[in-house]
Amino acid sequence: MSNFDNIKGKYPLLIEGLCNAAKSHRLAHAFIIQGAMAESRNKFALALAQIGCCPNRAENGEPCQVCNICRAIDNDNYADMTKLTPEGKAFQIKVGDVGNPLPNTLRNFTDSFYFSKISSAERKVGIIYEADRMNSEAQNALLKTLEEPPRESLIILATAKPKSLLPTTVSRCHLITLTDKKLNFTFAKQKELFSALFSAFNADGDLLQLEESAETIIGIAESLKAEANDKIEAEFMPKIEQAKEFDDKLVKRLTQLMSDNAVGCYIGERMQFLSAIYCFFAQLALLAEGADFDNLPNSEVFDSLEVKKSEIPLEKALNAVKLAESMIYSFNFFVNEPLAIRSFIFNI
Repeated sequence: MSNFDNIKGKYPLLIEGLCNAAKSHRLAHAFIIQGAMAESRNKFALALAQIGCCPNRAENGEPCQVCNICRAIDNDNYADMTKLTPEGKAFQIKVGDVGNPLPNTLRNFTDSFYFSKISSAERKVGIIYEADRMNSEAQNALLKTLEEPPRESLIILATAKPKSLLPTTVSRCHLITLTDKKLNFTFAKQKELFSALFSAFNADGDLLQLEESAETIIGIAESLKAEANDKIEAEFMPKIEQAKEFDDKLVKRLTQLMSDNAVGCYIGERMQFLSAIYCFFAQLALLAEGADFDNLPNSEVFDSLEVKKSEIPLEKALNAVKLAESMIYSFNFFVNEPLAIRSFIFNI
């Protein structure tokens, strides 16, 4: 199934509205896509790019999905699409120098809209991933382009935290909210995490069992950075090895991008890890309140676990949810993460 068909299946009313707007030449020039899951936001952004760019739309406004432009967007090599991602240890979107901005900076991003189009697409596209990582200076540098967009342009901001954007930025964009009932986790040791959480929940004061659970969860948290590095290296190293044959500057640039992307990937994995902890206890609480396994949004968290909803104390499950919320909030600050996890486990 194509990305567009997948997104259409998940968000049929949103896609129908956007296709109708494109059909009647009323598609807005700027959108904010907000949603909890980065994968959903990013794939929706590509579907929206196809809606805006396809020169051979169907009668209902849907992209044809077979033209060179649709296929290029699907394959992430569309020449008239510019992407902007956070970078560096601070994981920020940099504003860039006036007049000569480096690649992957806000000013380089906005400058790209004023170049001549390469393809026959209806629009040029710019996508800013994790747009909340723009500071005030970067957002202010974007305002002129949002206020007076070049003709045939489409700007898409994807974020889980639209409240972090300036009101002046939000007011110039159409907001699309993606509501995902089901959370998707991609980090490698999720089954081990759910097993350790369940063990801690059923420890009944057994300090050894609690300590074993805490050590397992801390180990999983500490493995996320190496997992993120491995994922990004697998993506970038073939490109770097190829670039070594003809362009030392490109090698340096790709190496820096690999490092920056590894930071971003780790932050995403860390957010997933914390969301998974909250999700697990939220599912327990739903069971304790009488929900059926088949109706749970994320019933897979209990795969391989012997869970009997009649034996789940509701008050204890609700308390675990509150403790998870508190721990997740504390991770926004410079806390001792192993200590925070251990404290959380011993207070369930």
